[in-house]
Amino acid sequence: LSNNRVLFFILIAGLLARFFLIIFFQNHQPLFYDADSHEYMALAENMRLGHGFSWDSVEPYRPNSFRTPVYPIFILLARYLFGYYEAALIIQAILIFLSGYVVYLIGLECFKNKKIVLLSVGIFLFMPFSLNISVKFLTQTLFMFMLILAVWSWIKFLKSLFVDKHGQNKNYFLLTSFLLPILALTRPIAQYIPIVFLLSLA
Repeated sequence: LSNNRVLFFILIAGLLARFFLIIFFQNHQPLFYDADSHEYMALAENMRLGHGFSWDSVEPYRPNSFRTPVYPIFILLARYLFGYYEAALIIQAILIFLSGYVVYLIGLECFKNKKIVLLSVGIFLFMPFSLNISVKFLTQTLFMFMLILAVWSWIKFLKSLFVDKHGQNKNYFLLTSFLLPILALTRPIAQYIPIVFLLSLA
């Protein structure tokens, strides 16, 4: 089989595995929730009902500053577009599929051996933590997709930095610059990630 076909099969298998978990265990709520999940859901539901960014279940619905806003807004948009919060899990499965493809693109930029790259994609998609976390109402899947995309665009920017005579590499720079602040609004730890990106310029 060609590398492209192997990649296609790995990505589709990873996507279908997550669809299977979502559908087969749809009545087993502990698979989709943990303590943090309930807090994100409460924030999204209160925003939907016009109670502001609060996880309180009763008035006066005090504003909450412990959780960052991007993921609650993400699941709220899923609810608004498709009518139910569980649609966010389907979107997360698709984001993992896309993340796997971007991992492959990063591998092509860094390694000559495509078998190693394909193996990396397979490990990324099928390690137990990846399977488990991608079907939960948690920030990790959305965060990971944006981080992987930012890493790819930054690598493209760095590789073209000294050979691009037409300034086209600025698009990669702008994409990275757009994603990094959103990452910090998804998981607070991301506020330190730009330091790593800037150090790579050395």
